[in-house]
Amino acid sequence: MITNFLFFLITISFCFSNFDNEKLIYEINFKKFNAGEARFETKIDTLTNQAVYKITSTTKTNKFLDKFYKIRDLINLWVDYEDLSLLKAKKNIKQGNYKRKHDIAINYKESKAIFNNKEININSKVYDPISAIFFYRTLDFSKIQDYSFTSFENGKLKDISIKVYKTEIIKNSLGKFECYVLRPFSKDGKPIFKNKGQMTIWISKNEKLPIKIEQNTSVGKLTMNLKNIFIEKN
Repeated sequence: MITNFLFFLITISFCFSNFDNEKLIYEINFKKFNAGEARFETKIDTLTNQAVYKITSTTKTNKFLDKFYKIRDLINLWVDYEDLSLLKAKKNIKQGNYKRKHDIAINYKESKAIFNNKEININSKVYDPISAIFFYRTLDFSKIQDYSFTSFENGKLKDISIKVYKTEIIKNSLGKFECYVLRPFSKDGKPIFKNKGQMTIWISKNEKLPIKIEQNTSVGKLTMNLKNIFIEKN
């Protein structure tokens, strides 16, 4: 949960970003081999007559990695236009032998989340792990070195803290970026992701882009490296 003081710090450090018609394309690497592609596509949509962001995330491994750990993920998120908190989600997850479909709806007025027709009580704004990445991009990490929020994933609420561990220079095909290195962790000490997966995120200081995302899986480390950016003009 976000304390009142910490919430105040986040609010004054919030730097609004416009993600409309943005497409981020990543190369997936597994043990130094090219293993597929992932995309984040964002556009303005409407939900209950309100303007929201719709974030579409697709992840697809290539034939090489399919032999070891096949991934075919399609995730659609509808998030608050201002703070990127979760409002609705449809997920079709296929990762190795794990296959699930999830429908999620958040009703903040009634303090409830609906997960696959099951009601779950909530008492704060909640973030999907993907919408959290976009929220990180709005924060001024020169003023905030760590903060806490509530994650909602697989029908479970978790109190998550994220910490800036260091800054690091990342070079890729798009150039050289000075990045904040972030790592989320669960306050209760339990793994955030299945298979005890740990995630690390590199957010560029100036461009506020998720340049690199790294996650441990049951079969090894998957790394997403940003390779293309497209912003469509209206």
